[in-house]
Amino acid sequence: MRRHSAKHIFSLIIALFATSPVIGVQQPIQETQRLSLRVVADKEVYLPGELISVRFIMKNESAEPLSLNPDLSVLDGNLKVFVASDDDSFREYIGPGWGTRDSLAGAPIELLPSESFETNATILWNQKLETSHLSELYKKPMDQQRLKTDYAFTAAGKYHLKAVIYNAKTGTTVESPPVAIVIESPQGAELLIWKQLKQDPDYAFFIQTGGLLEHPKGAKTAKVANELDRMLTKHPDSRYAQSIRRSLTKRQESIELTERDNQ
Repeated sequence: MRRHSAKHIFSLIIALFATSPVIGVQQPIQETQRLSLRVVADKEVYLPGELISVRFIMKNESAEPLSLNPDLSVLDGNLKVFVASDDDSFREYIGPGWGTRDSLAGAPIELLPSESFETNATILWNQKLETSHLSELYKKPMDQQRLKTDYAFTAAGKYHLKAVIYNAKTGTTVESPPVAIVIESPQGAELLIWKQLKQDPDYAFFIQTGGLLEHPKGAKTAKVANELDRMLTKHPDSRYAQSIRRSLTKRQESIELTERDNQ
């Protein structure tokens, strides 16, 4: 009899729940009139591996006050982001720490008629789901639901972004219209930088968050920071420079804060 490891069995269970409807639980219905959701990207054209900043704008379109989840954002998992190329279906993108924070128990967000609430996020590093160990029965549907690359966008082309929010206060979902962006092929210095960035997803994680999942002076973090600093020194005017510079500054601030706390 073939034996399966506990890890393999656990993966199969997770895959089954991820691809099967929840029996006995009422599925959220689409909110079509009271609340609108809009996604706004900071620009229209990007390079692969370039940090994308987006805003999510929710507006009360009704004549009555409307309640939303407390501190609604991508971190609590009630706001999800999906991406698609021109010739493919939408897949979920999950950034660093997305969906890991417990929903807050504070006061809900109250929107008066015509009032808006805005939150933001960045898109770059993708929490890729490992499915190679699964059978095709479970692997295929999961690959169709989640983005499969370490970077959100790796190839030139036209893409679309959309967001979906789940409002626990009303038990409904709201989906935004898609917004189009273009990823263009890097040239010259940008191409040299992209060739290095795409070799290691730690670069994307660092640029997006200002560190890795360790102490800001950790060996891996220091190595990535030094490499990014070298890229910045060689190509200070590249289109990647601003986000790299910000990430290095954020890491330095984390180091200084940690040192003050230890004094």
